[in-house]
Amino acid sequence: MDIDSRIEELKQISRNKRKGIFTIHTPLAALPALDRFLGGLQRGTVVGITAEPNVGKTPLCKSFLYSLYIAKQLNPKIKFKALFFALEESKEDFIDTLIISFYYLKHHKYIEYKQLVSTSINDVPDSFWDHIDELRNDLHAFFEDIVLIDNLYDPDEIYEFCHEGILKRGMMDGSRYVPYDPEIHYVCFVDNCNLFRASGSEKHTLMEKWVSNYAAAKLAKQYKWTVVNVLQQTLDSDKEQYTRSGASIVKKLEPSLYRLGNNKEISRDHHVMIGMFAPSFYGVDEYHKYKIDDFRHSFRCLSILKNRRGAPRGHIDCLLKHNTFFFEELPHPEKEPERLAEVLREFRRLQGGDNTY
Repeated sequence: MDIDSRIEELKQISRNKRKGIFTIHTPLAALPALDRFLGGLQRGTVVGITAEPNVGKTPLCKSFLYSLYIAKQLNPKIKFKALFFALEESKEDFIDTLIISFYYLKHHKYIEYKQLVSTSINDVPDSFWDHIDELRNDLHAFFEDIVLIDNLYDPDEIYEFCHEGILKRGMMDGSRYVPYDPEIHYVCFVDNCNLFRASGSEKHTLMEKWVSNYAAAKLAKQYKWTVVNVLQQTLDSDKEQYTRSGASIVKKLEPSLYRLGNNKEISRDHHVMIGMFAPSFYGVDEYHKYKIDDFRHSFRCLSILKNRRGAPRGHIDCLLKHNTFFFEELPHPEKEPERLAEVLREFRRLQGGDNTY
């Protein structure tokens, strides 16, 4: 591509945006605060989500997926196709979490996962089943542009699955790929890269192959897909660390590029890296001026650890809605104390006084 053709392409992108046609990115409609940092899910970008176990990497990944869906609902001119490779969950587990999340979204009531699937505890209320057909329709609409795959663990096989779709939806013009419909935004989710496995290969080798050879060099650079990878932080901070005076060293507990373990070299091939932190897991009482006990185990901090395409650093303090994949940005306790008090009142109402979580 020469200079003149690139300038014309940028002009066309601008004209499309004015018409509401997004050919370069899709807004993160469900995560407006994160959207401000990242400028949406941009094409040709590899995004990493990293945290320790049980912090909420998968819910954040699903929130990205839901953002694609809701962006299209708000603007029918948006086109996307998403592949979600679930290495950790089964299709049944994935659908169950969608049911719980959509029920909360529609009726502002929490349903426990164990209520939905366990035979040994109280069933969900009758009112839940009264709305199941409505939820069924929402789920069918959600999966219109999303393919869920839960039986592939080898990066070679995952890439081959993607590549088959690429060949059906475009053609090569010399070394350049030309899609039949350039308005469609293709997004590939891999949850979680630490679960890659293939006979005769070590895990860190498989992760590096996927991120460097396939996600960055092929899917993002050559075919202009967006790839979202879930990556686990090393577990060396599971035990809280202290200074000599007994104060917690919070910075050592937070996610970082350094703590990507043996695979930290793959961070160079991610354009964006988002870290997630749950201070309550380590007994931290106050974080960014918030009293963590007020939020039980629902407080999360999303940190921009790396961003080649926008603001290089920043963080978002938010509430992860119980058992769902919805995140709510929290008002600052000093700048907006009254709004924060309203959020807390609603949070406690939904919890119904139940201290278990």
